[in-house]
Amino acid sequence: MRANKIAEAKELFLINIALYPNKSLVYDSLGDAFKKENDTLKAIEYYEKSIAINPENRNSVKNLKKLKWKAKTDFAKGIENTVNWYLSLIHI
Repeated sequence: MRANKIAEAKELFLINIALYPNKSLVYDSLGDAFKKENDTLKAIEYYEKSIAINPENRNSVKNLKKLKWKAKTDFAKGIENTVNWYLSLIHI
């Protein structure tokens, strides 16, 4: 999937989901597309759907673990930045 073709790929993956709603791979592929766009929450959503259909989908399991770790890390960094910003306002 090339960067400039991600939107087109996502449209095709959505068609595949409509045609094959019980196939793990179609959800995994859409998760990959969202991952390439750095849309962590959407990627997680589709990897989870893939795993719900096929818990043995190694790509979905691997990417879901990585993205959940990334989401937790990003959240923690956001909290830290917010606290530092607030402390700078009150000069502590």
